[in-house]
Amino acid sequence: MELGNKIRELRLKKSATQEQIAKRLGVSAQCVSKWENNVTMPDIQLLPELSACFGVTIDELFDLTEDTRLERISNLLEDERMLDVAEFCQVESFLLEKMRACPQEAKYETLLASLYNHMADGYRTKAEERAKQALRLEPDSKENHSQLRMAQNGFAMDWNFSNCAARIAFYQQFCKEHPHNRCGCMDLLEGLIADYRLEEAGTLLERSRELLGDVRASTYEGWIQWNSGDQKGALRCWREMTERHPDDWLAAISEADCLAHVGRYDPALDLYRRALALQPKPRYTDSAICIAQICEIKGDYPQAIEAWNEVIRILEEEYGIREGEGVDAPRREIERLSSF
Repeated sequence: MELGNKIRELRLKKSATQEQIAKRLGVSAQCVSKWENNVTMPDIQLLPELSACFGVTIDELFDLTEDTRLERISNLLEDERMLDVAEFCQVESFLLEKMRACPQEAKYETLLASLYNHMADGYRTKAEERAKQALRLEPDSKENHSQLRMAQNGFAMDWNFSNCAARIAFYQQFCKEHPHNRCGCMDLLEGLIADYRLEEAGTLLERSRELLGDVRASTYEGWIQWNSGDQKGALRCWREMTERHPDDWLAAISEADCLAHVGRYDPALDLYRRALALQPKPRYTDSAICIAQICEIKGDYPQAIEAWNEVIRILEEEYGIREGEGVDAPRREIERLSSF
């Protein structure tokens, strides 16, 4: 439906005259008439007031299909660093309504989870800024340090805060119900390994090798060896895995991640660069981001900046992303590093 027809439909539904709508919007009745006859279009700056006048969202004003609205929500969560309260409430209300109407449709639950995670990330960023300022004002406050750790999702020595028991319990049941689900198996393995429940991890790994494939199975095998105290065996396991798959970018980045986790940054850098070179386009930006972070840790700020520039190049040239949070975040990192 054209916008003019929609405006006419909503006006009649509201039992309002063109003059009443015009007065509300600060335009002439003739202007409203031209909109309804599709002679002219409302100025884009009038759309929020126009939608408020009719008690609908801007999306509803344009009579967007459900698929288009869902795509717009996905793009909004990718492009915006944080939604304002009105945007959040509008998106949440729409998704909750769809979820209740279609309780077996996973896509609404997925987008709701993405929405809540997006807002949580935004509020954690705000919490981090405030906690840092609190520490500048009161550096001896344990509470201020705790708030910063929580905002940054930092590691806690307190086992009751840092263990994965609840996550493990969920995925143990999940894997019973979905024994051939690779993602669930990987999440369960990672939780067991992180919590040093290595006997359970080893048993799960042995029965899941075919499901996982050689690269992933070898990655977890090495971690079980490392956490068991056999560091040489773990390093050998990861190295031999990469040697068996010399042209596989996943093998290269998997070994790189393992080495970075255990502080072996120089060989990890080489492997991240190799993974970036091997990966078909459009490439993930993970390798370039890891290179940037390691270079910063090593104090090589020019190389860190170059890696963030590579992230931007990948997004612009391989995905066509030139604006939004995807490119704004690395630009902020470049600005921050340029001050060092």
